[in-house]
Amino acid sequence: MKEIEIQFKDAIKAIKTELLLDLPEDILLLKLVFNHIFGVSGKMLRPIMTLIFSRRYSSDQLNESAICLASAVELIHTATLLHDDVIDNAKTRRNIPTANSIWDNKTSILVGDNMFSKAFQLIVKSNKLPAFKELANASATISSAEVWQIQILNKINITIDEYIRLVTEKTAVLFGAACAVGAITSDVSDDIIDKARSFGINFGILYQIRDDLLDYFGDENIIGKETFQDIKEGKITLPLIMLLDAVSQDEFAIITPMIGAATIDKNLLQLLMSKYDIKTKVLAFSNRYKDIALGVIQDDKILQDLVEEIAMIL
Repeated sequence: MKEIEIQFKDAIKAIKTELLLDLPEDILLLKLVFNHIFGVSGKMLRPIMTLIFSRRYSSDQLNESAICLASAVELIHTATLLHDDVIDNAKTRRNIPTANSIWDNKTSILVGDNMFSKAFQLIVKSNKLPAFKELANASATISSAEVWQIQILNKINITIDEYIRLVTEKTAVLFGAACAVGAITSDVSDDIIDKARSFGINFGILYQIRDDLLDYFGDENIIGKETFQDIKEGKITLPLIMLLDAVSQDEFAIITPMIGAATIDKNLLQLLMSKYDIKTKVLAFSNRYKDIALGVIQDDKILQDLVEEIAMIL
């Protein structure tokens, strides 16, 4: 990521400026929350992917449409995080206090709504009508998936297909849209836009699977949050799905009461994850999405390196 950030440093700077523009001078609380969130260094992975796909078909790195759309992508993503933190009652994100923990839930929800509004203002400013459809569809899909996730909390018999659907709709569609709108800024064919979207979706699925794996196998000091939070929140992710499928009946009976419970036996879960080699199985499963993503952009070293970097998280 460091190399990519250096290559796009001027565009990233322009995005960070855009994110904080046109905030009402007399609404100090809004400015405080925006500055708290965007005033720190984040990965900005999704807007960077918009920039990559914009420059892939155009030499203009500071294309105004690309800056507007990349900023909109970041606002949509951040708005969903603000809402997620309220739902999950999260206190920190990447070792930084969440907005809801500093202010309150109402503030976080309303600022998140404001970010969605600002995002669509920027899409209009980009003057790229196909991008409006792309990001509107992605936003609608994400919000529906958020509701569906609540519906299936604590569901112990969730299938891998259901998990992949949730990952796709909740996370990967925005990666897909980020790549697609980047291509759209260069007025390319629908076929190229479809390929950009396909890359982003498969990259996003890979990214989320690896992120879910970190919840069971990550270093808390590095990932900036407590591990084993998904099972406490009743979220059945791929590592747990594969574990429940592999364990004995007695072990199954021990694990299932931990789903959605405030207190869990981390040591036992780690022992069972190791016993059934769940990490290896999840990594192998996620590699199919890595291979698809690499196949779509086999002529682009920047994107190939980005995929490989995400794939090396664990």
